[in-house]
Amino acid sequence: MNITVRVSLVGSVGQGGNNMPQDVSKVQSRLNELMGSNRTPLNVDGRIGPKTQAMIKDFQISVLKFNWADGRVDPNGKTLQAMNEPNSAAIWSSTQPAVTARRLALNLHFRSISLTDVSFQDQFQGAVNVYNQYDIDLRFQSGRSELLSEADREKFKRVDTSCVIGDDEWSALQKLLNNVPKTDICVFFIGELWDPNEKPGSEMFLGCGAHRPGAPACVVAANGSKYDMAHEIGHVLGVAHLSENNNLMHPTQSSYPKLPKLNSAQVATVRKSWLCK
Repeated sequence: MNITVRVSLVGSVGQGGNNMPQDVSKVQSRLNELMGSNRTPLNVDGRIGPKTQAMIKDFQISVLKFNWADGRVDPNGKTLQAMNEPNSAAIWSSTQPAVTARRLALNLHFRSISLTDVSFQDQFQGAVNVYNQYDIDLRFQSGRSELLSEADREKFKRVDTSCVIGDDEWSALQKLLNNVPKTDICVFFIGELWDPNEKPGSEMFLGCGAHRPGAPACVVAANGSKYDMAHEIGHVLGVAHLSENNNLMHPTQSSYPKLPKLNSAQVATVRKSWLCK
């Protein structure tokens, strides 16, 4: 194929993208030009839908050999670059349509004993956006503010995260999981987290994903950032810290310049979790 006009985008197109109609139309048109006869052309209507997202993933898997296709075309990303390469048409048209992974779901329950600096809606939407990249839906199952006694309010004012099976505050707090199914994750919002190794007043912990056996749970501190909930859910799903820029599981990063990512190995671990259905 002889590409004479390069496609350029103002914003991202696809799963979790800006999806401005003019950009979506450009991507749809270019995909139609590249796909050959093995695939059904898209309607160039400027609307992002499951067929367009699936075709972007097909292109990423077949041409770019992505281990995990995110279904998004970014203005300066590898997918757009490949869409402007003449040999992409020959590569794509010589392959059969790729089989994309089925969508999974993760059930979440929320328990709050403290107000948070970042609103619940922003934190939840941040987590939704992160896991949506990997075809995982986060489902809100229940939420409530815990009505604690004066003694419990004092006990849980600062939660020790150093132990999850003893008599520390985090262990006691998790016992409030009595009405959460064992197949679901409970997220607690508390005031402060601390560890005996830290100096009082200089705590760095914003969340903790350690939990009691058979009771999947995580905790987020009041000063947690937009993506700390998503980070702690990652721990519950079996993903460890990774010191990689823009990675959701960075051990010390409290804020991210853009939507954080998981690498292909992390995605495989998450999707294999018994909590993802």
